[in-house]
Amino acid sequence: MGYSLKSIREMYNRVLDSLPTEFADLPPDSEGAEAAEGLSEEYNIIVGKSALQSGFKGTAQEGTAQRTVARQNIREYMSTLARTGRSIARKKPGFEQNFPPPSDKNDVELLTDARAVAVKAMEYKTDFTGRGLKVEYLQSINNYIADFDNSLDATNSAVGLGGAAVGGKNAAYDRADEHFDVLDDFIRNFYRDQPEKLAAWKIVSHIRRSTGNDDEPNTPAT
Repeated sequence: MGYSLKSIREMYNRVLDSLPTEFADLPPDSEGAEAAEGLSEEYNIIVGKSALQSGFKGTAQEGTAQRTVARQNIREYMSTLARTGRSIARKKPGFEQNFPPPSDKNDVELLTDARAVAVKAMEYKTDFTGRGLKVEYLQSINNYIADFDNSLDATNSAVGLGGAAVGGKNAAYDRADEHFDVLDDFIRNFYRDQPEKLAAWKIVSHIRRSTGNDDEPNTPAT
């Protein structure tokens, strides 16, 4: 079992918190100090990208929920018109063919049929209003289709942006790892004659093993 990003991030946070206290005498112009500054910068990038990732994930989930509602509304609308169309077809044979039921159509097929039905519903609005359906209801399909399209766009955009955030976060982790390696070497060498310092460093730089939970907090370094 390896190290999770959460565990690595927690370690970076402990290290950065310890530098002004336990290692305040780190030479300011040294490679160690430079690595510490680089680690801090990358840590804050990780925090920002993680927050974006979380936000985009929420947006994608919200879009999926909205699309589910829109899909249900479209299916209910088409079922209503299909049922009513079959009734009208007793007097106007073939009428029902303009209003197919949603059955088990996938989203692409459902939207294609819904757009066709939206046009036909207004074309034959007199027949439907004669059976008790209001014009406002016949027109409502357009809002349902727009809701579905908008939720799909929002989800796709959020997934894409979320992927970009993950990529940026992972790149920051790679750069942070390089800075940490330099800092780790410097501290181990610079404080080699100070066991208390080395003991403190061992504690803050320890990484716990992954528990399978890679959720990350979104608190920036201070």
